[in-house]
Parts: sequence; C-alpha cells; structure tokens
Amino acid sequence: MDHNFSSCQLVHVVGLFLLQTSQGAEAERIKRMIKQSNKSPHEFRLKELKSATRNFHPGNKLGEGGFGKVYKGSIAEMDVAIKRLSKDSHEGKQEFVAEITTISHLEHKNLVKLMGWCCESGELLLMYKFMPNGSLDNLLFSYRNTASQIVLQSWKIRFSIICGVASALDYLHVGCNMKVLHRDVKASNVMLDSIMGDFGLARNIQDAGKTHHSTKDVAGTPGCMAPEYVLTEKASAKTDIYGFGVFLMEATCGRKPVHKTRDHENRKRHCGLVMGVIWKRNDPQCCGL
Repeated sequence: MDHNFSSCQLVHVVGLFLLQTSQGAEAERIKRMIKQSNKSPHEFRLKELKSATRNFHPGNKLGEGGFGKVYKGSIAEMDVAIKRLSKDSHEGKQEFVAEITTISHLEHKNLVKLMGWCCESGELLLMYKFMPNGSLDNLLFSYRNTASQIVLQSWKIRFSIICGVASALDYLHVGCNMKVLHRDVKASNVMLDSIMGDFGLARNIQDAGKTHHSTKDVAGTPGCMAPEYVLTEKASAKTDIYGFGVFLMEATCGRKPVHKTRDHENRKRHCGLVMGVIWKRNDPQCCGL
C-alpha cells in the first residue's frame, strides 16, 4: 500500500515539474517577443499585481468578457485597471502579445494608455490607466436613471464621444507610423472619456504593404462585423469603418447591435440588428434626433 502511495506521489511531482517547466519556457518565449519592441512598457511581477488587486478579489472586479476579467487596482497610490486574460482563451497568448506590441507604439489622446504587463506562472496580465467613468455601453444600455445617464442624453456629449472615436480610428489607419486594424470597434470598448481601448484583436498591416489581414478564425462581435469580413475572412480599414458605423448607431439610438425580442403569439425569439431600428421614426431612445 505504501509503495503504491509513493508511486502516485512521484507521478504527481513529476507531472507538476513538467507543467512548470513548460509554462516557464512559454513565458520566456512570450517575453522575448514583447521585448523585441523598443517601446515595450514596464514588466511587473505577479506578486505586485496580486497585491494591487487584493489577490484579484471579487470586490475589485470591474467587468468580464470572452477575454477574461478586469480588476481595479492601486499601485504607488495610483488607480489602475488590470486585465487578467482567461486561461481558456483559444488565442490568449497571441492576443496578449498583439495588444502590447501594438499599443506601445501608439500615442493619441483618444487611445487607452497601457502602463505595464506581466507574464508569469501561467498568468497573462495587462495594466492600464484607470478610467473612473467606465465604458459607454454600461450607460447606453442600462435601465438605471443615474446622473451620468442623464448627462449622456445630451446630443452634444454623444457627438463629442463619437468624434473622439473617429479621430482615434483615423490615427490608427493613416496617422501613425504603422497601419493598425482595430477589428472590434463597439460601445463596450469605448470609455466615456472618449478613449478607445481593447486592442486584443488589433493587427498591424503595414509590413509588406498589405491592405488587409487574413485569418482562419473570424474574430469580432456579432452585429458589429462587416458581412464581407465574415464571408472572406479578410479584415481591412473598410471593415473597421463598418464597425464604426454600427458604433455610431449604437451611440445615437442607445440600442445594442443585436437585440432579441419575443413574439408571444408564435412563441419565437427574433434577432434584429440596430440598423433596422434606427430608421423608425419617433423612437424614444433616439435621444437628440
């Protein structure tokens, strides 16, 4: 019995050692890729970010999505937002490297500021400047009658946010040294401060004079992706502009890109696009029109 127990222990220890060795080698590979950029941001230790977020305490969570979770933290008496990428993400490592190497070369008042990163013990973490006003979608699609939501009903405020996103997108396509496709322009990736973020799907197409990015797996948000991108699996500046058009209508009429309604008579759920709603006259949610 003791012999069998010892054998099980040995197998467990060896397996754990091999896993840690594999994670260590992968982490070093990712770090080399990031540090090839001469503008890579500061690398933090995992213990620093754990301390900043109270070990990723649920009370510090700001939100979550397919990429993982975002936590509020504090480092050197400064509030920060820390994105913890999901370990189950199919392309987590690729998106992690792409986000760091892309944002580190961008400087625009309407683009999110990446302050640091961490790749350690199987964790992939990104640290940004904290935006206290939150994302646009939280107010656009919220039923709570908050003071911020009342302010957002002003067309002047919405127009200012739209112009900020348009300026950022123009910079990505023609204003910076490298041509960048964002590939995920939507209200949840726009802060109320007119800051556009989430560059996990962004790709640089400046190399070799490319005009588009080809992918085997179409990435993006249903309702926000251009039909030709879905069909051809090729993203371009034009497909980004399509996404901006959907965002424009989101911000204008206060509806999600895809909304579900129930037909009580036929007991079926219907899925509609925001484009089909915005043209309805006297829509009470089309504030300022």
